[in-house]
Amino acid sequence: MGTKKELKIFEEKVKDIFFYCCRYGVYTFFKGQAHTDNFDGRELNRICFDGFKIAQKKIIAELRLIQTTIKKHQEEIKQARRDKNKPLEDELIKAENLLNYQSDIFKNLADSIAWQLLNGQHYLYRRLYT
Repeated sequence: MGTKKELKIFEEKVKDIFFYCCRYGVYTFFKGQAHTDNFDGRELNRICFDGFKIAQKKIIAELRLIQTTIKKHQEEIKQARRDKNKPLEDELIKAENLLNYQSDIFKNLADSIAWQLLNGQHYLYRRLYT
C-alpha cells in the first residue's frame, strides 16, 4: 500500500477516535439541536462516558496492531543487518519511526480522555502519573 494511502487511513482512524473522545456525548445528547431548558447533566455524562469506552477500545486495538507490526519490523531489521542490506534496513527503520509516531498520537488521545475525566485538575493528573 502506498504511504499516502496509509496516512489517509491513519488520519481517518484518528478522526474517528477523536470524535468518540471529545464530541460523541454532545452530538448524541443534543442530536444536532440547540440547548433546551430540560438539560440533564447526568445523562450527558453517561453518554460521554459511553463515548470514552468506545474510544478506549479503538485505541487499544490500534496500539496492539502497532505493537505487533513494530515487533515484526524489529525482526526484519535484525535480518537485514545480518544480510548487510542497508537500503532495506533504512526503509524498515523509517517505517518503525512512523509507527512509533502513530502510537504516540493514540496515546495522546487516551490522555485527552483522562484529562476530561479529571476535569483539568493538574494535581490529580500528576498523582496518577506517579
